[in-house]
Amino acid sequence: MSITKLKSLVVLGGLILLATVPVAAQRADKHQHGHTSSSPPKVAEIQPVPIPKLAIPDVEVLDQEGRKQKFYTDLVKDKVVVINFVFTTCKSMCPLLGTNFSNLQAALGDRLNKDVFLISVSTDPETDSPEKLKAWGEKFKAKAGWTFVTGNKEQLTSLLQVFTGDGPRIGYHIPSLYIVSGARNTHRPAYGLASAEDVIKLIDEVGK
Repeated sequence: MSITKLKSLVVLGGLILLATVPVAAQRADKHQHGHTSSSPPKVAEIQPVPIPKLAIPDVEVLDQEGRKQKFYTDLVKDKVVVINFVFTTCKSMCPLLGTNFSNLQAALGDRLNKDVFLISVSTDPETDSPEKLKAWGEKFKAKAGWTFVTGNKEQLTSLLQVFTGDGPRIGYHIPSLYIVSGARNTHRPAYGLASAEDVIKLIDEVGK
């Protein structure tokens, strides 16, 4: 085998490995029945790839004030949103996700509730009432523009399946988030504990 052909095979193998790492990592997380806190790759190391458009269901949900909202129509359409997934009884990963969103809202400054909106979706809707979500958000000084979502288990199941591939669950919890441009119908998944600076770079990329 020539040196040139060998190098080509090595490069191809590396690209295949990079393409399969996120899927393999998620599968490994699900078998651990616990949170994961592995370090994410730097944004500069992530190569943009075509991502299918999300078919976000327009299910009825309740926000932290107990108000009925249509998830897509009221919270996503024509907006740039960052969505993460939490539950209020979580003692390990969710407080970190809450802190990360708190840091993100601080870094966004005046852009929050104007150009960018944050949404935390409960993965335990049977436990997480609007009152519990509001109290949980207050621990992280949630401001206007950061919405907490719960509701009927069946409705939340259809919503969570689009983003996480799973329904409501508390046994394990993968730290992930989605940045969605409802106006452009584009999105990017990201690591839930990425720095505010890295998330803002992805926000600007998705919103272009």
